[in-house]
Amino acid sequence: MPRTTFENDFQLQLGLQESSALSNQISMPRPQALTSSNVIAVKDSLKDICTRFDFLGHRQQYLCTLNENILNLYCDIIAVKDILKDICTRFDFLGHRQQYLCTLNENILNVVAAGARMGIEECQNQFKMSRWNCTTFGNTSQVFGSVLTFKSRETAFVYAISSAGVAYAVTRACSRGELNECSCDNRVRLKKPRTSWQWGGCSEDIHFGEKFSRDFVDSKEDEDSEEALMNLHNNEAGRRVSTKIHLGILGTKGRLCNQRSLGLDGCKLLCCGRGYMTRIREVEEKCNCKFVWCCNVKCEICRYKREEYVCN
Repeated sequence: MPRTTFENDFQLQLGLQESSALSNQISMPRPQALTSSNVIAVKDSLKDICTRFDFLGHRQQYLCTLNENILNLYCDIIAVKDILKDICTRFDFLGHRQQYLCTLNENILNVVAAGARMGIEECQNQFKMSRWNCTTFGNTSQVFGSVLTFKSRETAFVYAISSAGVAYAVTRACSRGELNECSCDNRVRLKKPRTSWQWGGCSEDIHFGEKFSRDFVDSKEDEDSEEALMNLHNNEAGRRVSTKIHLGILGTKGRLCNQRSLGLDGCKLLCCGRGYMTRIREVEEKCNCKFVWCCNVKCEICRYKREEYVCN
């Protein structure tokens, strides 16, 4: 599986030299000829070192004394967590809870970003024939512009679809083994099949996906305000299932409309009464398809002109 940009940055900041130097610094020298007195001396030194790490619990300190390699492993883990914490705290657009969740796994932000992208794509697909088509802006910290600052149906849908996207992406990442905090939902395998069919896959643990989405997406909302309670409701709804320039919406100029429709996709409504123009476009499509034994379908390529209607 190719590394993501976040993983590459993480590995770059970690650095192999730092990890190697850290290991060399804390490694315990092995005596060439082990005698009973040497073994006792090594164990006493190791015990002395391990008990100095007050961040370790009693059980961890005991395991540390069993082998110096365990101590090296502890230090490597701590170094990784410190670097990951430093990276996550730099994302000032995340709340404190979100930054903490980021430190748990270097892959988690990539998964959240993938879920957000799926939410945006689905939003744009659902509203592609509406005046507001889930417009996004790439040069600002507010992806949807100022639309989300208004209490509207569009805002409610964005919150719901974004929350659903994160839940879905986290669930898929769990089933693919990309997150250490979760895995397959094994409960499906425990059911006895009525036929000879055997389960050979990994069931997706939707419960963890919903829980993480609730924990991550909802964490920035203040439950004391009515607007936050509305956003939380819309987030949960997503997990369960008039163009104005000052709103930060790009408008419908240049959008395709349906000349024969009286609905929202019709040229009269979609173009906001400004009118539309007709253009002719040459298109290519498969035609005259035939089934050839066995087992192909052969088609010809037909070219024809199509009328399209574009808002002024």
